[in-house]
Amino acid sequence: MSFKVIMCNGAATINAKFDIIENITKANGLDYEYVYCETAEEIIEKCQDADAVIVTQNRFTAEIIEKLPKLKCIIRSGVGVDVVDIDAASKNGIAVCNQPDYCIDEVASHAFALMMDCIRQITFYNNKMKEGCWRVRNTYKTRRLRNMTLGIISYGNMGRQLTRYARAFDMNVVAYDPFVPAGVMLSAGVRKVELNELYAVSDVISLHSPLIPETADMINKDSIAKMKDSVIIINVSRGGLIKTADLVDAVRSQKVAAAGIDVFADEPVKDASHPFLTTENIICTPHMAFDSVEAGQVLHESCAVTAVTVSKGLVPYNTINKHAVKQLKK
Repeated sequence: MSFKVIMCNGAATINAKFDIIENITKANGLDYEYVYCETAEEIIEKCQDADAVIVTQNRFTAEIIEKLPKLKCIIRSGVGVDVVDIDAASKNGIAVCNQPDYCIDEVASHAFALMMDCIRQITFYNNKMKEGCWRVRNTYKTRRLRNMTLGIISYGNMGRQLTRYARAFDMNVVAYDPFVPAGVMLSAGVRKVELNELYAVSDVISLHSPLIPETADMINKDSIAKMKDSVIIINVSRGGLIKTADLVDAVRSQKVAAAGIDVFADEPVKDASHPFLTTENIICTPHMAFDSVEAGQVLHESCAVTAVTVSKGLVPYNTINKHAVKQLKK
């Protein structure tokens, strides 16, 4: 019996190449098709005969999932799965898989780079020099790394790698994650704390949480009020973790010294008047923390191997909803 894999791509990655996925799936005897979709109607029409769908940025809602009767697995080409209605997939016996291991170094190093930019004020001084200024002081002071505390929210793969970078520079590190034992953190030289303590003691806060109802807008005027004056905030996870207007107000009032932002609540951002882009001391990159030649290759290989695993009737290790999908539907 044939097994069909559809690569469902959208506007965010329109120029991406998926040769690795095609080559691996075909080499394992699977049917493969690339489709470009912008609307729910297009996804439903073009993915009708899919056993597995690999999705980049398109949203797979309950409406779409319930109208794809053959579908056994939704494979997210990335780490976050907030584009997939996991409850609807589980209800319909469909596995949801992500790629949790593919860009750990890249995201952690990008977070560290944004942190260093904010601490050492690289972008600020670069911009001032290009305006013809020399040694103009910013609104906040530069600090010595070894005297600073980094607070990591969510101590997963990226948070652990960021810890290694920060500890190499003798930074003190604390972390909040209710699902990770204190001993695991302690073995890496990290002190486990509750969220309010993290806010109170951290000079830099780096966000690595998934976007779920419990974490949406977790950085807001109330949580910012609990933080140190002149704190630095880094977000390389999901834009929805931060309430945009509240962070902008905090930076402009100098409660927050600076922020390094790679992700936005609404993407893509193509309006130069976006408040993050018009606020000095907010450093922005266009959701590119994941990017490297090596990460791209690992990502596509992992997506393809996941599809091959599903074609054999097995539940992949990287299945998000294993509790609901103990056996794949026939």
